[in-house]
Amino acid sequence: MDTDNRSWDTLANPLDPKAMDTDNRAWDTLANPLDTKAMDTDNRAWDTLANPLDPKAMDTDNRSWDTLANPLDTKAMDTDNKSWDTLANPLGTKAMDTDNRSCNTLANPLDTKAMDTDNRAWDTLANPLDTKAMDTDNRSWDTVAILVTLDPKAMDTDNRFWDTLANPLDPKAMDTDNGSWDTLANPLDTKAMDTDNRSWDTLANPRP
Repeated sequence: MDTDNRSWDTLANPLDPKAMDTDNRAWDTLANPLDTKAMDTDNRAWDTLANPLDPKAMDTDNRSWDTLANPLDTKAMDTDNKSWDTLANPLGTKAMDTDNRSCNTLANPLDTKAMDTDNRAWDTLANPLDTKAMDTDNRSWDTVAILVTLDPKAMDTDNRFWDTLANPLDPKAMDTDNGSWDTLANPLDTKAMDTDNRSWDTLANPRP
């Protein structure tokens, strides 16, 4: 895959110092542990997904210190071109900060926002104190992971209410038919993943 029209590009040859040289320079490889650059998306240096010594991996903000594997990195998939985004670093307060704000994280229990798709606040998949997670309907009280039964909505794909995959008190989960009573976890629900827009479909409910 000699993308730079030069030489010695390979994904399989461990002796090749260049593999998928996306920056038209040298020493990019996904398989060679001796290479300091892999998928150098910022046309700079030291990007790698496999090298634990590399402080940068998938540097989407053209800056530095982005990594998904390096526990010393404070930024991972910094989609907002700011800082402190990480999916693996428990010290990072932001993860997939799609709202260009702050304090988003999927792993940090101290963070109150995770995947804040509604550009508001208090969304999290891991924080039990958060009442919103993956608020796809731009409303509130959506959560997938919160076990507290105070949240009536989770993955509200029909822009209504009472959808949840984790809340046993919720009669709807993944309501793909815009109706009601769909759930994969609720044994009282007669419909789960109702892909045919009818009723009585379930993957978890053993009853007819």
